Amino acid sequence: MGKPILLLIWLFTGGYLLAQPKKYNNQNNGGLCTSTIFLYKNNKYEKEEGCEASSHVQTGSWKQKKDTLLFTPDNIYKKVLIKNIYQTNDGTDKLTIKVVDSLGNNVTAYIKIFQKGLGVLQLDSLTNTATAQKADSSIIIITAFKKIFNQVIRISAAESNCFTITLNFANGIFLNSAADWMEYSFKLLKRGPKLISIFPDTLEDDKMIRSEYSPEK
Repeated sequence: MGKPILLLIWLFTGGYLLAQPKKYNNQNNGGLCTSTIFLYKNNKYEKEEGCEASSHVQTGSWKQKKDTLLFTPDNIYKKVLIKNIYQTNDGTDKLTIKVVDSLGNNVTAYIKIFQKGLGVLQLDSLTNTATAQKADSSIIIITAFKKIFNQVIRISAAESNCFTITLNFANGIFLNSAADWMEYSFKLLKRGPKLISIFPDTLEDDKMIRSEYSPEK
């Protein structure tokens, strides 16, 4: 019985660890401006940067050529926001919705979820789900990603009342509804454990310096 148990442990823990991205952080302007890059083993990435009240985000694909990493952003008009939807009907008239990111983190508390014509669902702090009295021919609406992707999520709840919605991105970088999309591609050089910009691109103490991203331990 030992081997099957160990195999199951590997499948659940090993698979989870393989899915975890490598996180790189950069700070400048006295720490007022930050930038974070998440690199995934499947050659996808997510990036967030901002100074105080401003925030910019990006997702895309990366590839390495020798010591250079090339980053190409997604086409936001073709971005698939939902990875999958699991829905059931428990026989009650209560609408229950849970939203998780692509790493399985429950992010329901950070997203406003509407039921068409009836307003915002309330957060159940005990279960960390959004709930409401279900209406006939109910439609679930999520507008949190409209500014970034110009998309509104609409899901029919006519036949189901319990939903788990898995997003196609993670790390909470899109939970800021005021964030703007970064359209440009960019390159970084790999220098030891760090990633640095090819050319000076950051003003620090009246000097242009190259951005430097350090891996988070």
